[in-house]
Amino acid sequence: MSRLGPLAAALLSLLPAAAAAQPIAAHPLELRFSERPWAPPRAEAFRHVLTNGVVVYLVPDHSLPLAQVAVALRAGSYLEPAEKTGLAGLTASMLRRGGTEGLSPAELDQRLDALAAEMDAAAGGIRAGASLDVPSWALEEALSLFFEALRHPRFDPERLAQAKRNLAEGLRGRNDEPGELAEREWGWLLSGLDHFSRRPLRPQNLESITREDLQAFHQRYWQPAAMVVAVSGDVEPEPFLALLEKLFAGWLVGEKAPWPPPAPAFEPRPGAYRIERDLPQARVLLGSLGPRRGGWDDPQVPAWMVLGELLGGRGARIAGSLRNAQGLVYRAGASLTIGDLWPGELRVQFEAENGNVARAAELALAEFDRLRREPPSSAELAFVKKAMVDALPYLFDSAEKTAGYFAEDDYLGRPHRFWQDYRPRIEAVSQEDVRRAARELLLPDRLLLLAVGRGREIEAAGEGQRGLLSVFPLPWTPLPERDPVTFEPLRR
Repeated sequence: MSRLGPLAAALLSLLPAAAAAQPIAAHPLELRFSERPWAPPRAEAFRHVLTNGVVVYLVPDHSLPLAQVAVALRAGSYLEPAEKTGLAGLTASMLRRGGTEGLSPAELDQRLDALAAEMDAAAGGIRAGASLDVPSWALEEALSLFFEALRHPRFDPERLAQAKRNLAEGLRGRNDEPGELAEREWGWLLSGLDHFSRRPLRPQNLESITREDLQAFHQRYWQPAAMVVAVSGDVEPEPFLALLEKLFAGWLVGEKAPWPPPAPAFEPRPGAYRIERDLPQARVLLGSLGPRRGGWDDPQVPAWMVLGELLGGRGARIAGSLRNAQGLVYRAGASLTIGDLWPGELRVQFEAENGNVARAAELALAEFDRLRREPPSSAELAFVKKAMVDALPYLFDSAEKTAGYFAEDDYLGRPHRFWQDYRPRIEAVSQEDVRRAARELLLPDRLLLLAVGRGREIEAAGEGQRGLLSVFPLPWTPLPERDPVTFEPLRR
């Protein structure tokens, strides 16, 4: 103590000053924190271009001996023929499950397991991709296996047949879950059955897809010209990029896939739709097509984003009205999706007792009307905008996210400047901007309502309540029961 005395005394002398500068709060809600300035990272610091033109975003992070590699490319279902729906997804999944030219599926599994490496591949509507997660000590060997699967897939006939059987078996349960049933029918009400983004998988599609189809789709679309690579973790840029050059060597660059994908040609028909199910709580979706951005610098977009946050994000107007204030629903939420390639979606969703559906819908419509008539208060708007701005750093709080978002920029054609401009654009949104957005997007005569539940109870008016047809005076249409495998309407 005698040796530490002067130091302890010096430290103790600082305590009163510190306590005086920031007294202890009486309640956690009274805590105040100083602003911590934050700016998005600069993509240029992580961007590299290989000799074949492939763009790579590499963000090192040596905190753990792990590495992540992701490849994204334009090889989604928008490129498959309608009669071969499912081809893009099967092609992607079989890159991992179907072995390589030099390794059987079982051998590839064993090699990856021995390296504690996880590899996967999948395809969606407008994109496909493959990923590798591996300890950094095994990165070189695992990456060689990864590229062997990408470049020279075997598409093992037995594994392919098993995958098709599994998919066919899964078709039988497509009417079992009310939530999934509602999502499917809702998508068709907004976009139709023919657009690739909503096109259902049917048995004849699976029967028509052959191993040769997978090979042809892979050869045409899984090419370096369509790829962007995101790398993060315990990697050193120079040696890793040199390794990528070797692995890409000799792989024909190919041609870029057509872009953009076709937009839906379907025109939604506003009205109320019902799917009959004997459920104590109905699943309800209410909304319409949403906006489409006119470009990445579209001046309308910030107000649309703030409106979406007010409805279902940090503002939670819909959930607050339906659940917290009235206690009518079990779950409630709302969202406003802004489309990049075609219109997005305005959506309110909730679960409620059948007899409370009309009242809950009435409250949601009243909230729409309120936003159309009255701008949000300055305090509410400030809260929502601050929450949106404060959430931005979490998009870049890991090396993997940072590399992923910058790679997605390249994929979508989104300028990296988008992230630098995000904060000032959101902060510039005014109360009148939000009201103007509400008047443009929250249009009662364009709304659709879909309810899955007991039709008579949903339509009937509860005591002291208005009936659904009074609340929502648009055409009321019962939707047909569909065969879960073929989706053909069932006759009753």
